[in-house]
Amino acid sequence: MKCISHVSRDAECYCNVCGQPICGECRDKLAGCIYCAEKAVRDYKKEWIISIVLFVCSFLFMLVTAIKVMPLEEIIFGILISLVSSLAIGSVPIGWKGLNKLTPDIFLFLPLAGWVMYFSIKFMLSMFLGWIFVIIRIFSSDKIIKKLDNNAKKMKYEIRNGNL
Repeated sequence: MKCISHVSRDAECYCNVCGQPICGECRDKLAGCIYCAEKAVRDYKKEWIISIVLFVCSFLFMLVTAIKVMPLEEIIFGILISLVSSLAIGSVPIGWKGLNKLTPDIFLFLPLAGWVMYFSIKFMLSMFLGWIFVIIRIFSSDKIIKKLDNNAKKMKYEIRNGNL
């Protein structure tokens, strides 16, 4: 059996995500096949873009609301409230994903009211815990994703030029 990325090499194991055969270099440098590595990088970048867009939109909305409602002498307090609430709303996607990692395969049998309560609590938790997950991600995952992205680009370049 041959590696899905390097057709001239024998496969040593399988990709953890898609199950395709991969060689030792793909396993060591990408922790899977090149296609799943590229998808992981795209998903990571998309999640950060969504968080940034949510942050900017919610900050502008809260800032406009604070300017309209608050007297001029309290506008700095309104800007502070806008910033804090925007950080909470902007960290929801990352917090939600972090909570999913804590309880990934749980399926609850709940009535409709139970589901509403479950998602409301999960939304609030993701707002408050999202900040923690953002900090953890900045210090750990960002370096891993950059390394994975660089390795995938190098490997694709070498495959395209026939160096492998």
